Amino acid sequence: MYKQAKMYDKMLTLVSTFHPESLNQTHLTLAKMMEVDSNYKQAEHYYIEADDWKEAISMYCKAGQYEDAYRVAKLCGGPNAAKQVAYLWAKTLGGTAAIKLLTRLGVLAEAIEFAADNGAYDFAIGLAEEARPDLVSSIHYKQAIALEDEGNFKAAETAFIKANRPKEAILMYLHEKDWVAAVAIAEKHEPSSVSEILCSQAKSCFEARDYIKAENLFLRAQRPDLCLEMYRVHAKWPEALKFAKEYLPSALSEIQKETSKQSLYQPSSKEEPINTARLLEQSGKYEEAISTYLKYNADDATSIDSLKSSWTAAIQLSSKYAPNTLNQVVNTVVQRLLKLSEFRSAGDISLEAGHYKEAIDAYLSGNMITLAKNVAIKYPEFKPYLDQKSVEIRPTNKASEGTSRENMISSLDWEGCLSSAHTEVLFEVYLCINNHETDELA
Repeated sequence: MYKQAKMYDKMLTLVSTFHPESLNQTHLTLAKMMEVDSNYKQAEHYYIEADDWKEAISMYCKAGQYEDAYRVAKLCGGPNAAKQVAYLWAKTLGGTAAIKLLTRLGVLAEAIEFAADNGAYDFAIGLAEEARPDLVSSIHYKQAIALEDEGNFKAAETAFIKANRPKEAILMYLHEKDWVAAVAIAEKHEPSSVSEILCSQAKSCFEARDYIKAENLFLRAQRPDLCLEMYRVHAKWPEALKFAKEYLPSALSEIQKETSKQSLYQPSSKEEPINTARLLEQSGKYEEAISTYLKYNADDATSIDSLKSSWTAAIQLSSKYAPNTLNQVVNTVVQRLLKLSEFRSAGDISLEAGHYKEAIDAYLSGNMITLAKNVAIKYPEFKPYLDQKSVEIRPTNKASEGTSRENMISSLDWEGCLSSAHTEVLFEVYLCINNHETDELA
């Protein structure tokens, strides 16, 4: 009844008396009615009575009545609310008019900061460039951080540069491991940072075990000391020794001492003796290296080839740096090879060392008649020795031949028979060749 008659005060009295819990809602209902009728002052009154002053501000803003919106905000919401309304009001004006308004209200700097904090960077920068140039850099910086968080790195780079923060752009690219972009910025805006960037990239390469690239980057950064330190920290002693020799000789002595302190003689893996020997070799401790190469035995080796490689290294070092030990080293290696039935390798090593009788013995042990004969042809003084060894082999074989063959046949050991026959054939071939050459010489 009172509502239809627009006697709102009486209606509110009744509600307050009999339904106080509905009083706020009634105020809101009346406020919206007034707003629809464009009765903004009355609507403002009811919104405030309903303790919803924000709706009153929103109403005035939608109606373009920012003066009233600012008044309500300042009255009911305090300085912060007033700044926000001033910002919204200024945005509708733009340019010089916005600056004049904010200056008149005394909130220019606050409005610029609010705009930047809420992502309105262009508006904030526009105001700052014209009225507060001292704030421009900080706005660009806020924009750059926001763009970096979004993953828009190129735009972020531009903003960092405009904010006079090239170092921040470099750090952003370092975090992304975009070394090329980081170096490009440093060379143009922060030359002193180039070395730092190259070192960061080098450390990344080192962790990826790309040691050659890491070395090149450290050298390009003119920080060989950091490269050597990386090798030390990761216990890459052979690489450290090599690098120190080439690029940091002043540190070589210290690296050699540190190398010696390591647990070189307590191998932690089967391949460790070889690694230890290489370290000793690079440190110039050749006799110790030879001894360590020779310590590598069949129990440690993963293959015959690795054994041969280790023992051959011992012979080469002995020949070059400790010739007084060469005969002993060669004899040791040859005996080991013979035990492993590596007759060809044993013969070749003996031959190269000038141990011609031992070479003939090794070749004959492996039924390599032609190789043994070649030694006698090249060094005729050893032909009598070859003939003697051939005679010694023949009777021995003949003496046991019959009995062993009978045993093989009775036990159906056909493979043994074939092997025995093969040895005899080789011997007969040797005699034929030898007799043929003797006839020709005669």
